[in-house]
Amino acid sequence: MFKLSRKVLSLVFLLFPVWTQAGEAAVLNFIGFSQEGQYLAFEQFGTYDGQGGHFSNTYVIDVAKNKYAIKPQLHENVEGHLTLSDFRQSLASLQHTFLAPYQIIPDNKGQQVVGRLFTDIGADRGKVQFSLHPPLAPLMQDTYTVTLEEINAANEADCFGFGEAKRFRLKITHDQTKTTQVLQADRQLPPSRGCALGYRIQDVYIYDNQWVSVFLNLFTLGFEGQSMRYLVVTGRLPVPADQRDAVKG
Repeated sequence: MFKLSRKVLSLVFLLFPVWTQAGEAAVLNFIGFSQEGQYLAFEQFGTYDGQGGHFSNTYVIDVAKNKYAIKPQLHENVEGHLTLSDFRQSLASLQHTFLAPYQIIPDNKGQQVVGRLFTDIGADRGKVQFSLHPPLAPLMQDTYTVTLEEINAANEADCFGFGEAKRFRLKITHDQTKTTQVLQADRQLPPSRGCALGYRIQDVYIYDNQWVSVFLNLFTLGFEGQSMRYLVVTGRLPVPADQRDAVKG
């Protein structure tokens, strides 16, 4: 008996859609930063919808450059003979070896300033605001706003009539000085995203009061509905040079 690939099966369901669609959402495991914050690592994992099986993908990011430091480590347990927990455990030594050159420190996550459950459907998809310290009146705090803008990319990916593909632009503003840093502005839709139907801000982490990491939900076409994967965008906080030492202290 032959087996169809996920790509072929996905096409079959796109051509002959069913009303009951489940979809799938990855789980985020933010592993941590290196000591000086040059690199961060995260894993996303989960169980495929439709035919089952598991996946675990690990990424190392060059924080200043906002790009992969090394090609991502991608693993699949297509047949699903192991539980998801056992599958991830079987990859532990490989993941450790993969991360070792970058001196990633597990749980060295800096300061989480924004955290939204994926199930929080009332949260603004494209805007968050935060302070570096507890906003206790009447103290004046430095605050920041992160803004996500979706850009039509309908001609850059085939979505089979399920919507229009989208790129994005992500920026962060230091509210007191209106200093803005564009963290990422897609010039074109990367092929690795496939049909990107939309994005959402989920988490924001600050490291050493100078580096910012924004985790985004990426919504794409899945096997039985939408799938959700994670992206991270990194860069420097847009604090004017003459204020950076004061904020850091």
